[in-house]
Amino acid sequence: MTGDKSKTWSKGRWIWLIPLALVLPVVLFFALRKPTDQPGFPPDPRLTLDSPFSNVRSDVRYVGDAVCASCHQDIADQYAEHSMGQAMHPTEQAPRHEGLDPSAAYQFQVGRLVYQVALRNGRMIHSESLLGREGTTLARIEEEAAYAVGSGTRGRTYIVNRQGFFFESPISWYRHTGTWDLSPGYEKRNMHFERPIQSGCLFCHCNFAFDDPNTMNRYAPPYFNGFVIGCERCHGPGELHAEKPRKSDGIDYSIVNPRHLPPDLREDVCQQCHLQGEERVVKAGRGTFDYRPGLPLNEFLAIFVKPLELTKGQKAVSQVEQMHLSRCYQQSGGALGCTSCHDPHRRIRETEKADYYRRRCLECHQKQPCSMPEVERRQVAAEDSCILCHMPRLQSNIAHTALTDHRVLRRPERDDASANAGPILASGIIPLRLFHADRVDGSRLDVQRDFGVAVVNVARRVEGQVPIVPFVRKAQSLLEPFLKQWPNDPSGWDALGYALRKQGLLVEARNAYMQALKYAPDREQTLTDLVDLALQSRRIEDALRYQRRLVELNPHYSIYHLKLADLLHQAGEWEASDAACRRALELNIALDDARRLRIANLLRLNRRQEAEAEFQILTEASSEEKPALEAWFRSLKQKLP
Repeated sequence: MTGDKSKTWSKGRWIWLIPLALVLPVVLFFALRKPTDQPGFPPDPRLTLDSPFSNVRSDVRYVGDAVCASCHQDIADQYAEHSMGQAMHPTEQAPRHEGLDPSAAYQFQVGRLVYQVALRNGRMIHSESLLGREGTTLARIEEEAAYAVGSGTRGRTYIVNRQGFFFESPISWYRHTGTWDLSPGYEKRNMHFERPIQSGCLFCHCNFAFDDPNTMNRYAPPYFNGFVIGCERCHGPGELHAEKPRKSDGIDYSIVNPRHLPPDLREDVCQQCHLQGEERVVKAGRGTFDYRPGLPLNEFLAIFVKPLELTKGQKAVSQVEQMHLSRCYQQSGGALGCTSCHDPHRRIRETEKADYYRRRCLECHQKQPCSMPEVERRQVAAEDSCILCHMPRLQSNIAHTALTDHRVLRRPERDDASANAGPILASGIIPLRLFHADRVDGSRLDVQRDFGVAVVNVARRVEGQVPIVPFVRKAQSLLEPFLKQWPNDPSGWDALGYALRKQGLLVEARNAYMQALKYAPDREQTLTDLVDLALQSRRIEDALRYQRRLVELNPHYSIYHLKLADLLHQAGEWEASDAACRRALELNIALDDARRLRIANLLRLNRRQEAEAEFQILTEASSEEKPALEAWFRSLKQKLP
């Protein structure tokens, strides 16, 4: 009897398991499969795109120039003299184009700031001194120029390394004049030793930098993997080729040779750096240095340029944009490219340029030569240079330098019209065009996301000059669908947060910023925006909390310390505010706002003698008229008990 019941129970138990057995595989399928509707990021093109070249994959390792040179020594020796082969060095190892005398100091003065360059035990030291009205030195800061950027062909600028945070030195060397002067752009806005060097800046001056994508300018030791632009930046990682070349039909598919690429992919290799654009947006999920030669550049970087109506006759655009405007390029059917004229491995010396480039021109123009008779041509240029007339040197927007006009105009002097972007911006029309728009489906969410990020970047840049609400509304509509499907995109959330905040949607903006911090808790841009949002919402304590996090994240940036000092002052923490002011002045000796705030703190703390002494320094340091400063100081003292 017991046995029968046992059999019956056992049989019933298995009956109950039948529905479970049918349902379980379905449950497991949905539980264990990788989600397709919300993956972390769009697919990695290094894994998904087809290519006959096996080294485009993300798991193929870079081996370094020394391995390449072990078999290609002749090319390596030639390339070492090329400007790309001299793009960047640790300053101690850089060829001394500047002609520095180790026993001398070189200096120049801008207003009441004196800049000096000297060698000290083989290290290049840059200093900035602040002079008082009578010429006495009020403050001085000096930094080691850790890295020299530039081949020296036009000049060099220098990077200061503050414990892994990279800043540009205000001092640069210019070859044309053989002099030291302010770095490019500093004549309009002097940022002293505090222009952050972002990874996008280094992208075209070094082989590879270990950047932190969530900070403005922090890098991880050893900081660089190769200083100059290396072989693998144009040919892709060399691990497979170094192990065993794999030839098929005369082509080695273990490594990319750009000459075997179709024209568009071949040009992408050069466009990494020579297509500057108005905005360059790193694709979601990609890093600055992820691009692999042989794959479409637009799958890694979205490069936006001026609309066509703004480029007619334009000089101040990149070489690639200029070339695409040329009749030579347009009638070549895309065959004309950078390497049609340029040898990427060899430096063409000045004495051979005219002949070298004339021969390049005649490869296409042999049957239709120059309309000017040779006798007349040689009266203009004895060496019969094509480029002297058709690709003249232009003044660039970088001080002391010029660029070659790649528009290849038949009569350059008659075609120099330029357009003005001011009315376009003022009308709310976004002055951006995706350069590779012909390659992509504009309805793709990632393409729209890139445009949204670019629009926000433009809005940040022109805020206060033109109304930006039309910009940010457009950006919001482009960003939200992408983030709904692929939420793991801190850059996208930052952009959306800004777009919402500038429309007055403060709660929604905060939610967007919180999403960014969810995926990148120490994201510098997010924290910076959250401080502004908290102040806009009149939440001083929140602003103070986020600003403290910023100072912890980047303690080498005076602006962060000054803003912290201001918030601490508002919170009545005058001692802490004074300490923050002093730290800001250690990093930037010309920060008058820090001196003003320090005086206010000292008065609040009833340290009037110190306040008087600091005010005397301010009157000596500031460019503001002394009577105006004295009136401000009297007013400040009268407001205090």
